[in-house]
This record gives sequence, C-alpha cells and structure tokens, in this order.
Amino acid sequence: MSRVSASSLPSTPTTSTPLTTPDVSPFKPKPTPATTTVGGTDEFQTKMDTSAAPISALMPAYQLPAAELALDFISSALAARLAMFVLGQVLYFKDQIPYPMNQLAKVALRDAHKGVSNKTTKQRLKMLDAFAVLASQLHSTFDALTVAVANNQRTNGSSQQAHLVFALGSTLANGRARVIFALDGIGVSSTHDENTNRRPKQCDEQQRHRVPLARVDARNSAGMPSIPGRSLELDVDSDEPINLNDEDTSCWDVPPDSDSDEESDPELEDASDNEAPRSIQPTQHQAEQEAAFSTAERRLALVINNADLFYQALPATTTHVLLRAPRCFKHPEWAPQQRFQRTFDKVLDEAKEGVRVVCAAPARSASLSGSATPGMNQGRSATHAAHPIEVEDEEQHEMIWWLWNGRLTGFEELVASG
Repeated sequence: MSRVSASSLPSTPTTSTPLTTPDVSPFKPKPTPATTTVGGTDEFQTKMDTSAAPISALMPAYQLPAAELALDFISSALAARLAMFVLGQVLYFKDQIPYPMNQLAKVALRDAHKGVSNKTTKQRLKMLDAFAVLASQLHSTFDALTVAVANNQRTNGSSQQAHLVFALGSTLANGRARVIFALDGIGVSSTHDENTNRRPKQCDEQQRHRVPLARVDARNSAGMPSIPGRSLELDVDSDEPINLNDEDTSCWDVPPDSDSDEESDPELEDASDNEAPRSIQPTQHQAEQEAAFSTAERRLALVINNADLFYQALPATTTHVLLRAPRCFKHPEWAPQQRFQRTFDKVLDEAKEGVRVVCAAPARSASLSGSATPGMNQGRSATHAAHPIEVEDEEQHEMIWWLWNGRLTGFEELVASG
C-alpha cells in the first residue's frame, strides 16, 4: 500500500467560518467543539477541584465558559435580555421546543392567522405565554436583585454576582438537567441613581392618575412577533429597558377636564415646539441600546456554539427557573426555596453545565456602595452604622435560592400544523 505524503494533501484554510446562530434554522447545527477567545482572553480554563471549597470562599461559576463584555457593569435590562437568550437556547438544544423561540413565535402567528387550533398549537401558545411573562418580569427582578446585592456589599462585602439555574425536570428534586447562567458585575449606573433620587415626591401621589402609554405585547420584549388576541399589558414604567430622564418617565398625569383645555396657549405652543427635538433622543438611545444588546447576544452565542453547550436531548418536561439572591430580596413573582438550598448549592459548586457573562472592567464597589442606590437607607446615622450588625440582619443577607412562580412546559411537535 502506497502512503500519501502530508505535502500532497490539500491545505485547510485557516480563516474562521462565520457563526451561524442556533435560531436561524429549525434544524439543529452539528456541534463543532473549539476553543474560542472573546475579548483577547482564553475563556476555557482548567477545571478546578471545588469538592472542599465552600461557596463563600470560591465562586464555582468561574469554571464555566465565559463571554466577556467591554462594560463596567451589567445593567438590569441587559441581564434580563441575556438570561432570556440563554433560556431560549437551553429549551431548544434540549428538545423542549421544536424550533428556536423566534421561529416558534412565527409559526404560532401563522397558525393564528389561518385559524389552526389543535393540541400542538395550544402547547406552543402555553410555552410562548410563559416565556413572555418571564421576559416581562426579569427586568424588575434584576432591579430588586441589584438593590439586595448592593445592601449585601455594604454589610458583608459580598460579590456583585448573580446566578440563575434552569432546572429541567418534573420536580425540583427530580432534575434531568440543571443549567447555570452566571453574571459577574451586575450593578447600576450613577446616572440611574441620581435620576431615581431626583424623582419628585408628587409622583407617588399621582400614580392613580397615570396614563397608560400603550398595550405592550410581552413577546416583543423577548424579540418575538405578537400574536393577535393574546397580548399582555405590561407596566411600561417598571419593565421598560430604556433608562430615560426622570422628566420623561417620572410622571404621566391626566390633565384635569376644564374649558381652558380647549383654548391654546401661545407660550405653551412655543415651548412644545422648542422641545420637539427631545422626542428623538429616546429613539436614538433605544437604537444604541438594542445594538449593544445584540452584540452581547452574538458574543454569548459564539461561546455557547464553540463550547458545545446544552447539546443533551431530553424528553419533554417542565423547566423551573431559580435565582440565587439574599434573603432580603423581595419580588412578588419569586418564592424562597430553602429546603432545596443544599441541592442547588451543590449544583453551583459542581458547575457541570452552564455559561457565564463577565465584564472586561469589573464594576468597582464604589459604583454600588459609594452612590445612592434605589431602595437603600440613606438616612442612617454614623452612630447607628458603627454598631455591629444584628443577627436578624445577618440572616436577611444570607444567600438562598428563589423559585419563579411560573413554569415552562416542553412539548414535542407530533402534528404538522398548517
């Protein structure tokens, strides 16, 4: 048998092929494991032995592949957006949905226009509804978490990290898969703090006079098309990811009914003409923010694709969403699950499956503790601050697991629609 020399073989091009994100085609791409570098840093690190290291001493999420963002901190809006992106990838790659989430919404929209109604369409809508509700609630969730973490940092110097776990299984105890999503560097900007502190006190009294700006479809917040007849009214002021000036968002008052409303005031008309260009600023801000969010999603998709993450097909089951937060964390859609504390602490210690997002320039503690953070006590006296922390306060800052009140039910598309 003649041997072929290596020099006679065609050379393999060294240029990298463009990334095809998983939500472009309904067919799953073949995984291509490779080592990737994001932001000039090798993201794959040697697995560390954490069997003897407690959570408080070693953050186990550092074992996970990471997407590095050139940011000082991760805002609540970005954290919510990336969390929903990762959840969509987990549901798709683990066969809980037959198509990527964007395409699933388009199929449901097509069936709604055609009037198709069967078991499969109902399962689609159930999944889309749960996904949209979670997307609409995560922004306020991370806002509350940021406040809790900021309070923790003032008292015991805890890190600015957030951990979500997507637990797939009929129950929390019977987990078929548990995927970690870690965020390193959550925080708020000083501008956000100043705008919050300058909010007029009259706004609290005028909340009952608020004008609903629009009926927002929750699917639009997750990047999905709306489905006729199934819109969800959201609280625009609390869940809107765009941080506008306090003059634009603090108060939306209903003018009193009077005869003077019918008469036009020349001075007011001149003022409105002068302020017309201000309406362009929110649109520009929104476009810039959307571009930044899309860039972060692409970097995260690159890491997920190259690290061969989440490629473990599972039978259709329920997906539970858990959040690790201090006991002082408060949100109406999350309930503490202390009886599963050891279970999910172990999941975090082992870090078998998941992904993380880190900041190229980690947020300094002063960004949270040095400036006024919403919800924090600013009137604490020096004598009170000098006193040791009471036991009740220490318990309030203990990190525990919280379970989202909703759930996402996976399904298999056995009936061809249309």
